[in-house]
Amino acid sequence: MIGSFRATACACIVVLVGLAPALASDKPFSSFEGSWSGSGAVRTADGASERLRCRAAYRVSGDGAQMRQDLVCASDSYKFEISSDVTSTGGVLGGTWSERTRGVSGHVAGRTGSRRIDASVDGLGFTATMVIVADRRTQSIDIRPTGTDVTGVTLNMSRR
Repeated sequence: MIGSFRATACACIVVLVGLAPALASDKPFSSFEGSWSGSGAVRTADGASERLRCRAAYRVSGDGAQMRQDLVCASDSYKFEISSDVTSTGGVLGGTWSERTRGVSGHVAGRTGSRRIDASVDGLGFTATMVIVADRRTQSIDIRPTGTDVTGVTLNMSRR
């Protein structure tokens, strides 16, 4: 049961990566269409750390305000297949996410700013906050969950 909860919590956390390209502007997602990849680490309350590898594909609407993200991440113990649909209106971010292999889903909410996102994600029994700093070529992501034995996720991704 704990392993299953940990896997679900990690899946919820990883979905946050899909929000990384959002920057406040008239077209907050338009600069990030395409493919990205990177790595980072998942840290747990027992002090363990595990390398995480990710690749993502972003499809952006013509007006640049809506984005569909498909993300696959893997570590030695887990694999996640996550899809997100998000919209940014006037700097307010909202949307939904789902993780296919575990059948879990939830909501995303937050704000976009100059080169920065502050957001939260929720799912059944799980919440997390995140801070993302991004430019046109790289993304740095720091995620802090609550309600799980995962204590943090850090990722660095770049355009492929």
